[in-house]
Amino acid sequence: MTCSKIYHETPDVKTFVFTAAPHTLFSYKPGQFATLHLTIDGKKVVRSYTISSTPSRPHMLSVTVKRVPAVAPHPPGLVSNWLHTEFAQGQKIQISGPFGDFSCHSHPAPKLGLISGGSGVTPMLSMTRWICDTAAQVEVVFFHVAKTPADIVARDELEMLAARHPNIKLVFSLTRQELPCSWSGLRGRITSPLLDLSVPDLKERRVFVCGPEPFMTATQEVLRAYGFPMHNCHEESFGGPSVSQAAPAKLVDDEPALKFGLT
Repeated sequence: MTCSKIYHETPDVKTFVFTAAPHTLFSYKPGQFATLHLTIDGKKVVRSYTISSTPSRPHMLSVTVKRVPAVAPHPPGLVSNWLHTEFAQGQKIQISGPFGDFSCHSHPAPKLGLISGGSGVTPMLSMTRWICDTAAQVEVVFFHVAKTPADIVARDELEMLAARHPNIKLVFSLTRQELPCSWSGLRGRITSPLLDLSVPDLKERRVFVCGPEPFMTATQEVLRAYGFPMHNCHEESFGGPSVSQAAPAKLVDDEPALKFGLT
């Protein structure tokens, strides 16, 4: 696959858009992930990223990647930083998939709660784009936690979708203490009072949660304390299931030798 475009989403997040030749139509469920097969410094490296694009636009595939700095005792993110600094438009890459069951397509419901933190927003973007593109009769509350307004991935697009689709409600909450005076939205991490204020009918919704491990753990604790029926909660950490354990979904293409999902 060839990288056709690269978008700067935030100061430390980029979206990489891929197409294939000959012409290929990509088929996957919104929220699934794909595996990138790379060669970095002469070594084969494999990493999985959520597909941030929507299957309702099947001619391209995108992943949205955050740069990972070194935080003691952990080293910087090898693949994410390489993609940000070395990978360029026009370069080719091998991608396999799709994988995973974290999808509103797999777990349909008339009312959804999409709760994300940081770059855990990517599967929520895919699901929201798909719901809007297909005119699905689904009510969505998109609750995203970020540090600052500049860290909200695809904010302009999400606000446009919410303005055009009355079934989409956006809730942003920012966690950095020093915020611009112009920010009039919510502040702070997810708490029971914040959920009551933002999603008063949360217990009636099927909920999807994605984000860094501390965010996931804290959100699980809040949901349990809130009395949410956890059998209606679906979670996705950044690691996700191993490729060998995940069943690939169907791909439609016009060239048998080029199959997304071929490993």
